[in-house]
Parts: sequence; C-alpha cells; structure tokens
Amino acid sequence: MKFYDFEDGADVFMGSVPQGISATDGWLVDTEKGLLYNNGTNESYSVVVTLLDSYKPTGEFEEQTKTAYVYIDKSSHKVCVIKIICGDTTDEYTVLYPDKITPLDTEGQAEMTDKEKEHAATMIALMISSL
Repeated sequence: MKFYDFEDGADVFMGSVPQGISATDGWLVDTEKGLLYNNGTNESYSVVVTLLDSYKPTGEFEEQTKTAYVYIDKSSHKVCVIKIICGDTTDEYTVLYPDKITPLDTEGQAEMTDKEKEHAATMIALMISSL
C-alpha cells in the first residue's frame, strides 16, 4: 500500500490497503521507526518504508501550447517527418517508407486544397502525439 503525508496535514492511504486502515480511522506511519500504528487502539505493525518525493495535485490546470511541424520531402512531395513540441518535450516521428503507404481511394471526392492538406496532416500529427 502507499501512504502519502502531505505538507498541508492531509494523510492518505492508497493502493492495496487492508480494510479498516485509513488516516480517518487514526492510522499513521512513523517513517523513522518503520511503524504503521494507531494511537486509539494501541495497534502497531512493522512495515518497510520507502520514501519518495511526491506532490498533491492542486486541481489547477497549466496551459501548454502543443505545436506540430510536418516536414515534406521536396523531391517526392510526401510527409517524411512529423515533429511535435509540447513544453520542454519534443517527439519526432520519421516516416521510413512513405512509398509503401497505400493511398486512400479518393475517387469521386473533391480534391483537397494545400491548406486543407496541411490542416489534415497537422491534425493527424496531434492525434499521434496523444496516443
């Protein structure tokens, strides 16, 4: 099980917690002694304690801009690289065999303008990054 001791005084037990053990029932963890104890019932158990840095979500959202760059090979006019940048993270996808991609049957459909093709490629790139 996991025990979180937050700076604001909130204690939370999570994971595979045995029934009846919760901070609201008076259970606490002494990390120095390696004890799970309850002052109300005088019960205590030796536990293995591993300390990890953690944070409590504030519930506030941080706005981030996600930008997709679609690189087109000038000789073949096909997408060769898609680069997606979000904050400090950059994901790059290289299309290794663009000639092996079977084109969709577009017979009877209107031809897309260059702007529509660019928009569609950008939307595909953003969908890939969300997988």
